[in-house]
Amino acid sequence: LWGNNDGSLTLLDYNSGAASNEYFAAQNGRGLGDVAQTAAIYGSKLYIVVWGSNTLEIAQAADAKALKQISFAGRSPRCVAFYGSKAYVGCYNKYVYAIDTATLMVTDSCRLTGMQPEGMCVAGDKLCVCSGWEYDANGGTVFDNTMSVVDLGTFSEVRKVQVGLNPAKVMAIDGHRVLLNYWGDYGSVKSGLQIVDLDDDTTEELGFEATGFDMREGQVYSYSFSYTTGKTEIRKTDLATKNSTVLEIGEGIKSLYGISVNPHNGDILLTDSRQFRSSGDVHCYSASGAKKWVAEAGKGPSKVIFL
Repeated sequence: LWGNNDGSLTLLDYNSGAASNEYFAAQNGRGLGDVAQTAAIYGSKLYIVVWGSNTLEIAQAADAKALKQISFAGRSPRCVAFYGSKAYVGCYNKYVYAIDTATLMVTDSCRLTGMQPEGMCVAGDKLCVCSGWEYDANGGTVFDNTMSVVDLGTFSEVRKVQVGLNPAKVMAIDGHRVLLNYWGDYGSVKSGLQIVDLDDDTTEELGFEATGFDMREGQVYSYSFSYTTGKTEIRKTDLATKNSTVLEIGEGIKSLYGISVNPHNGDILLTDSRQFRSSGDVHCYSASGAKKWVAEAGKGPSKVIFL
């Protein structure tokens, strides 16, 4: 929870659903800090972006034992992506920083011309960065509708692509296309998913609301959740045919906060924040929709990664 200094990592035994909460703290004698925004495994290392505390934690993936904590004081790190020997961290100060994955040193930076970056990915030799939102001079919220394209060879922004309002997450489909999730203005402009073609900068809408998504083998697994109505809808969409099916899973979830698909067997994992009033849960379903287990995790669980 923002301001509570209670970001955490849970280790789940995948076969049983047994959870070891506060796993990072147990392994290192200290917590993660304030708002563990996202995490990813690249090679043998685990990277955890801790937005509120302005740090990037780098640990051994096998046991979460810390290797280095990089300070981004005053820059608000928000997202991470990887290419070759580099990790890239996008920060709310509108810069992306390059980190050498061997030395764990910051080696370069790239200035962005959009608003605060919310999510990014690598497609081919390009880094695609969602330009989400920021506060205006009067403290009001303004939203962007562009995605920055950064050439990784020169590590410079080369162009902007117009996308949906308030883009939040982007994932590579292949070297030329990305799938982008935008959140709209939480009112009259709805959320959605669109395919962005980096060859000609055109976009194609999938045609339904989406708060979050994951992909596996050409299938998109997405969800939409409204804090106003409490309505949840989970979909599976074939990227080739655009055929979309509503999945009858997620019963009992109070506030769906994340979706992840096991890359090895297609299981669908849903995280429930329980409206941030207590610890959250992780629900595991088979690819066919059968519920396998549910485990309690830390507050506001949103990101699942697979060892």
